[in-house]
Amino acid sequence: MTEQPLLDIRNLYLDIKTFDGTSHVLNGVNLTLRRGAVMGLVGETGCGKTLTGLSVSRLVATPPGNYPRGEIWFDGQDVMNMSEAQMRKLRGRRIAMIFQDPATNLNPVFKISEQMIDVALHIVAETGDTSLLGKSTSAGGQRQAARQRSIELLEHVGIADAARRIDGYPHEFSGGMRQRVLIAMALLGQPQLLIADEPTTALDVSVQAQILRLFNGLVKEFNLSVLLITHNLGVVAQLCDEVAVMYAGNIVESGAARRVFKTPSHPYTQGLLRSIPTPQTKRGELEGVPGNIPNLIHPPGGCRFAPRCPKAMPVCDTTFPAMTALEPDHQLACYLYTKETGTQTNADKRR
Repeated sequence: MTEQPLLDIRNLYLDIKTFDGTSHVLNGVNLTLRRGAVMGLVGETGCGKTLTGLSVSRLVATPPGNYPRGEIWFDGQDVMNMSEAQMRKLRGRRIAMIFQDPATNLNPVFKISEQMIDVALHIVAETGDTSLLGKSTSAGGQRQAARQRSIELLEHVGIADAARRIDGYPHEFSGGMRQRVLIAMALLGQPQLLIADEPTTALDVSVQAQILRLFNGLVKEFNLSVLLITHNLGVVAQLCDEVAVMYAGNIVESGAARRVFKTPSHPYTQGLLRSIPTPQTKRGELEGVPGNIPNLIHPPGGCRFAPRCPKAMPVCDTTFPAMTALEPDHQLACYLYTKETGTQTNADKRR
């Protein structure tokens, strides 16, 4: 019997009203995350990665957002049909999120201790689960227990002298240390799912490597499932078991990270990988994906990558292709491959 996935997003659509019109930002997203797995969600800026992550915790304001259809199942529960009170018990406790820029996601006027303790006490208040803080039940006892738990997690993520540093302000921490604080804060609720939105983008290369090693250790130690949102394919190759490639609101290719990187099949995935410089790349030889992401207020009618695709066909302009399994652990949505056999057809001609 196949194990139930921890996260299963089914045919999810999201529209957002803007001053210029309604933007159709998610266009039938299908994504499955196994328990204990790390999945990288990759794609260009503006392709819908962050909004997909925010949708899992229902953090997209409605309005201006609207979900015309689709389902999000977390641990067997339909998130889209939950009340706001039910979602508050889920957020932080079972689903945690690390946002992109630690400098803007920590309040500069409050000490780290105040922010972490407030998060811990909020989780306890919403869920009634005092086991996160130990056996103390009085208000004073809970606050002290929350402080002690925060210190333990700060030490766990590599902040030296955490008992003293916890009373510092965010500006007294480096970018890498602030990111570690956010990771520790996300772990306060002992979540099952951790959504990390560009956790290394604001950091220099050496600190990025430290944070990636930290993530790798925490995933194994806390038995976390992680959805890593990034445009850095190198990060995905180092950290992720699986990868989903997103373009303009659609998952166009997904599967085991090693297989997708070894045999990229969708023209967009191939273009992304060609745009990564190597030590052998000479000046002027670096390729990019031509064109830009389409205006999602008036998106293309079929495959949204068709206007930029060198192998597009007339059918690509009218209908979005169904997912085709090339291998049990490798799927893509492209008319270059037949649904029955997963083999390339003679239809990969330029228009």
